[in-house]
Amino acid sequence: YSKGSKRILVTVNAAHEKRSMVQIESDDDMCIARSIVVSAAALRKDRKYRYIAAGDKANPAQGDEAELLCAKAGVAPNRKAGLEELKKMEKVMNLRVKVVAGDLLCDIIYHGQDNKDLQSIYVFRSPAGDGSDEYHFDAITNITKFYGCKFYCHACDIPFNAPYMHRCKDIRNWCFTCNARGCKP
Repeated sequence: YSKGSKRILVTVNAAHEKRSMVQIESDDDMCIARSIVVSAAALRKDRKYRYIAAGDKANPAQGDEAELLCAKAGVAPNRKAGLEELKKMEKVMNLRVKVVAGDLLCDIIYHGQDNKDLQSIYVFRSPAGDGSDEYHFDAITNITKFYGCKFYCHACDIPFNAPYMHRCKDIRNWCFTCNARGCKP
């Protein structure tokens, strides 16, 4: 990362080569739902994760799970979705979905629901590549590996490499012994 900056830079091309991402390749327009389903399966260490992540025609598990998510969220399947649909899906999943923008130096542009007690999953937004104003979404299965760092603060969305390099600003009495948010010194 650059000197003076706490953000580790990842380019769109480099991001698509990372093993911490699952590229969503499908003919339908459910890339947001598919990326949420894959990221959630990775977070929950679902037994079916390999099948859900594969998402090809021989193995329709990813599409089936995405359609089920759309149905539960009241979102029309096989149609492009935006932020409003994403908010409905994250409420159904009971997770915070954070959107990492590949076209904006991999900054997080949407931080999910306000409930910080919920677990976070991450999806990667990149330009569709056809010259339009539309975007494509892929699943990030490990945000720490995605940024190439050793630690990641999910509350502040800060990657860092040593346990004492980051201190959450919203905690008044930070415990430097265990360096954890939940500790009461």
